[in-house]
Amino acid sequence: MTAFSGLGPLPGTDVRAAAEILAGECGATPHLPILADRGLGADAIGRTGAILADLSMDVGPRSWRVADRPGAAASLAADHLERDLDVCEEFWGATPETVTVPVVGPWTLAASIELADGHRMLVDRGAVSYLAAALAEGLSAHIADVRRRFGAEVAVVMHEPAAPAIAAGLVEAAVAGTSLPAVGYREMAAQWRVLAAEGAGLPDIAIAVPGLVARRSGEGPRPPSLEKALLESGAARIALPIGAIRGSATLDEVGRLRAAGLDLLLGAVPAVPGATDEHTGAYLEPEARDIAERVGRLWDELSFPRADLVDHVGVTVDRGFAGAPASWIAPAYAAGRRTAELISRAAGDL
Repeated sequence: MTAFSGLGPLPGTDVRAAAEILAGECGATPHLPILADRGLGADAIGRTGAILADLSMDVGPRSWRVADRPGAAASLAADHLERDLDVCEEFWGATPETVTVPVVGPWTLAASIELADGHRMLVDRGAVSYLAAALAEGLSAHIADVRRRFGAEVAVVMHEPAAPAIAAGLVEAAVAGTSLPAVGYREMAAQWRVLAAEGAGLPDIAIAVPGLVARRSGEGPRPPSLEKALLESGAARIALPIGAIRGSATLDEVGRLRAAGLDLLLGAVPAVPGATDEHTGAYLEPEARDIAERVGRLWDELSFPRADLVDHVGVTVDRGFAGAPASWIAPAYAAGRRTAELISRAAGDL
């Protein structure tokens, strides 16, 4: 059955309000919220850093960096995580059937966290391997805590927004004007398998990427695709904005990923508000049928039978909520829930 699920990041600073909305709109399948608007330590990197085992972080001049012991910002991130879990437990109780846990994946972490010398962790492949192992161990403990609190199954969304740039060699180095070498697909997949493979003992993981290739200006050859890395990642699903699936090359790549057994979590619900009611000024909820029909058209373009749509596609928001007001969460999630219900009920008639 097609389901709607959020990806984790939400606008606003009030975790109690977020937990209440998630309880109302996501019902049995909420996700833990990441409220980056609260500032340093509440961001996605800081949240994931609070989960890492045997790896401490602090804030450097430009970004998070590896430290001998947790700094004040890292301690704040841990406090945010614990409080958020407490608040969600208060609002959700034992209602959830599945709780989605959002984390940042090892490659984006490695591109975002600096070593003590100011270089990105990405330059040191040994450091990347250690980081992936620390994430796997810490995530396992985090999942156990979530299961204990809610008595629910756990799903994981692993955010890798930097993966296309890493694969294409477009990540800026510490020296201005230079880029780090591209990472090959086998190496990229190997670190994902540390978390996603069955032997890791973690639940099925969805890898969320903004696209399969890095966007870059100007003409030139198409940058390397993430397709091969994702095929060998051990992940169960790929989360991808529906707007990023354009052109025959990308359609073919997504089709091969699905044919190989990866389910799709399609970002089709707008994360930024559109029209408002002319009388009340309230944001108008997106039309579920319009979203569902767009999903159906893409499935047709991928040349899969409509009968398989319900079992192999989920619906989510099309990107992060950056710039969106907190009041947009409820109508966006309501539209996502209704879209999933419509696809489940009438996939063949869209």
